Amino acid sequence: KYEMSNNEEKLTLRKEISDKLKSSLIAALDIPYEPDDISGDTALIGAGLGLDSLDVLEIVLCVENNFGIKMPEGDTATLRSFNTLIDFIIESQGKAEKASVSPAENQNPDAGLQNAYNALRHTVVLSQQQNIRLFTMPEAEGIDRLDENLAANILKLRYGGIIDTFLAREDGSVAAEALVANIDDKVITLFETTDNSAIDTLAEKINGCQDITLTHSVFCVDGPLSWKVAKAIFGADILNLPYLATEKYEFESQPAYLFRSGRTGEFGYAFIVPNSVANNLKAKLSEEVKSLGGCECTQETINLAKLESGFFNVFEEGAKANNPIELGLQWMSDFSKDNFCGVKAISEARNANTRKLVAIRGVGVKLDAQLFNGTENVGSVISAKYSHGISDNIGLALVDSAFAHSSIELSTSADAQADVLIISRPAILSDSLTKGME
Repeated sequence: KYEMSNNEEKLTLRKEISDKLKSSLIAALDIPYEPDDISGDTALIGAGLGLDSLDVLEIVLCVENNFGIKMPEGDTATLRSFNTLIDFIIESQGKAEKASVSPAENQNPDAGLQNAYNALRHTVVLSQQQNIRLFTMPEAEGIDRLDENLAANILKLRYGGIIDTFLAREDGSVAAEALVANIDDKVITLFETTDNSAIDTLAEKINGCQDITLTHSVFCVDGPLSWKVAKAIFGADILNLPYLATEKYEFESQPAYLFRSGRTGEFGYAFIVPNSVANNLKAKLSEEVKSLGGCECTQETINLAKLESGFFNVFEEGAKANNPIELGLQWMSDFSKDNFCGVKAISEARNANTRKLVAIRGVGVKLDAQLFNGTENVGSVISAKYSHGISDNIGLALVDSAFAHSSIELSTSADAQADVLIISRPAILSDSLTKGME
């Protein structure tokens, strides 16, 4: 019989460090969450906790004061998420163990997918967003009605800002991810959804709501050089646009909205224009992308990048989890509200907290595989792909909360050799993060 390598010791050590780190940062930075509400893969800076570069010094001081560890100056990789910071603390204390899980070989090599993936990670790609619903609505009416239905506090939406949140069903499951933007005296809302009926029901509650899904097109440009494409189309003004922000421009005398809302781990922009100029904009975007060594890509490439970088995908894990608590989407929610869709079921799930979503890698990562700690079944794989970035199978699993920690080794058969490793997200260090805008 094969015994898992010190999983209990790893869990005890990681939980002690995690609890201490989360409690100290919540106190120091006045973060409006409880420790259990913060997933280990929650981003420390930017989307997630809403912290920015000014908070980095406080994070560094918390680590130094609580763990006696000095962090290297400018170490952006360590600050990608709570888990990557915990990994750094464990390694610095000399308590890290080398994982015994072997990597997988690419069983289905696809040169086209790999080329598009390399372009996304190192230059730029162009895609057209599918399976979306797009609406405009009067500013005041839209903000009020959306706040009553979406999980985030939409009343805090500032002019030019974007809030990333979700629409839940009454049973607490996620019906759609929503990007809500306030611009041009109106609210523009982009839904990625598996449930059009839930979106239609919401739209009917909003006076003056217009469905522009069929009259407008959405093109996405992602990659470390995507900002150069946006600059070529709209000028140097786009360099002042922070993450989760929007601005109105013109393209061929038609209104064009630019969202800086990339969800691949690289810089990313969404261009929203009327269909009357969509073909011309796509041609211009394609020309700029190719001039930088990039290419067009499919949703498959975007989905792989989302998985590697820890961004929610409503079409994959969103369709298989019971509620946003399992998915670690507490950062998209405001639990001080008591009137958004599904709040009762979500609050009950928050109190139960029985399963959590984790990132995994290894030869055993296959869709629907069961996961074991010794003879105990502790979870299952709900998403699996081959990652060109780390040359291994990568995926997501829903596991019992007690085992939902990075560095835990599991097997896909009872009492067998470990072939799956729980890892921290993001799984890669992006060029956009390390190089920034030149």
